Amino acid sequence: MNAYKAFADLISASVSSDQTMAFKASDEMRSRFYDLLSKEKAGFATEEDKEELNHFMELEHIVRMAKAKKVV
Repeated sequence: MNAYKAFADLISASVSSDQTMAFKASDEMRSRFYDLLSKEKAGFATEEDKEELNHFMELEHIVRMAKAKKVV
């Protein structure tokens, strides 16, 4: 079991299906994500920007895994 799956399992076991399925990033978080993504696509992202964008992507992956576990 990899760390992503273990954490997704923990999340899905800790909250109800409704809470898991309703989870979404705040407007502020989504705005920051799209700012970072735009900078990356335009070639202006710093290493820190790229690292932060990568963290967003990893967290999104974990949330999707947790949601998928609730559907099954």
